[in-house]
Amino acid sequence: MLKIFKWIGLLAIILLIAFYFKIKNAWTDVYSAEQLSTLVIKINEAEALPSIFLVTMSEVYPGFLEKGVLIQSTQKFLTRNSNIQCPCEDLSRTININHQNRRRQNEKLYSISLAMAIEDKVEQDQCLAFYLERFDFTNGLIGIESASIYYYGKNLAKLTTEQQLELILMIKNPALYNKNKRPEIFDRELENLKIKTGYNIK
Repeated sequence: MLKIFKWIGLLAIILLIAFYFKIKNAWTDVYSAEQLSTLVIKINEAEALPSIFLVTMSEVYPGFLEKGVLIQSTQKFLTRNSNIQCPCEDLSRTININHQNRRRQNEKLYSISLAMAIEDKVEQDQCLAFYLERFDFTNGLIGIESASIYYYGKNLAKLTTEQQLELILMIKNPALYNKNKRPEIFDRELENLKIKTGYNIK
């Protein structure tokens, strides 16, 4: 009986390894190595986010800069918590892929695989900087610096913690959490975010 369990355990390990490499290499179906190299260059050229903003983001999404996409995705699956964030995966979902070469894979698998390829080359904070540099805040606002100046009249590095939290909330869903068009929904969710992060801001 013990020998059977050992064989079952060995088979399970082999299957997990095979599945891991299936995920890791799936991105090559829809994105070329040349495209990835070009993307990495652009990510490296993105202006770094202010450290004070990264601290606030880490309060909202603990550990999101340290954990890779596989760990984040596993946590999402096990906890059913959609608020867990992975910057490289967020970025991978915005990339135009070659759908003609897609196999019968889940779209999620491709985004995870591409995120893994990206995070092999750059850090999560670099992915976040590139992602937010191009993020559409609606109202014709592209990029977090543009949103910061539009809403608060100053650069991101000079925002208060509450103002940073407001922008982080907008990133979650800029159409829904729009402080000008849906102030009641925005204010209610902002209060929830303050409670979550432990900030007591008046």
